[in-house]
Amino acid sequence: MTTGEQVTSTSWQGGYTVTDEERADNRKVALLVPALPILVIAAIGAIVAVVLIAIGLPVVGLVCFAASIVLGGALTAAGLLAAPAHVERLLGAYRIPQGSAPRVENLVDGLCATFGVAHPPLFAVKDERVNLAMVATPTGAVMVVTTGLLDTLDLIELEGVIAHGLAHLRLDAVRRGTLAATLPGFLANDAFRHRLAGRGRLMRADEVAACAVRYPVGIASALERCLERAAPSPSSLFASNRFSRTRWLWFDPTPGGEGDVPGELDATRVRAQALAEW
Repeated sequence: MTTGEQVTSTSWQGGYTVTDEERADNRKVALLVPALPILVIAAIGAIVAVVLIAIGLPVVGLVCFAASIVLGGALTAAGLLAAPAHVERLLGAYRIPQGSAPRVENLVDGLCATFGVAHPPLFAVKDERVNLAMVATPTGAVMVVTTGLLDTLDLIELEGVIAHGLAHLRLDAVRRGTLAATLPGFLANDAFRHRLAGRGRLMRADEVAACAVRYPVGIASALERCLERAAPSPSSLFASNRFSRTRWLWFDPTPGGEGDVPGELDATRVRAQALAEW
């Protein structure tokens, strides 16, 4: 290898290194998201209070404002207790018994050492699609994989997808994404959930993962497998409301091309094309 090639390699790795600043930003947003109910309701209460004061009812206005803060605080507290949700309830996943998925367990063990993160418990969803999500729970982050991922990916592809999941853990982005996914429906639509979870979060995890395993082809190949699949069947998790609320937690957020917007950095097709050019 020439000196020039060494410089290029060092530069490529450095450009995708996880920084303390982005980890701190993810933690800050994770603190902000649970406070959204109190902010929204208090803002509405403030508007009502101003109107009541303007028409000569200052006491009623102040009472309404105080009540809005109490109500918002109660909803925030309830949200903190309920989310991050139990993964079994959120996604219908079940715990994989230790030793029953040796290929995945061995890869997770090795890659956790590479990323410098704790080994997450493994859960599975019975579905033929290839997919993986990192989800925050009351006891810490867990890795959720589909049975399709366990059964169909080769070792290189599997390594790439698992590295993608652990990259979210390294970025301190798991709790942020999960809280955004579990916001009450009246506070967030899909676009707002995605913005709170982090636009470009999936492509960023691809970058970090590809740098860690030094082989982006495996991740790109797994994404291509996702694109080759037909749209999910009506009985699939990936055709349900539970998935639509949590789509930006998943490796493949647009199964069957559903919701695949041209130019969307986190769309499966865009990420596959980006990795193919590395």
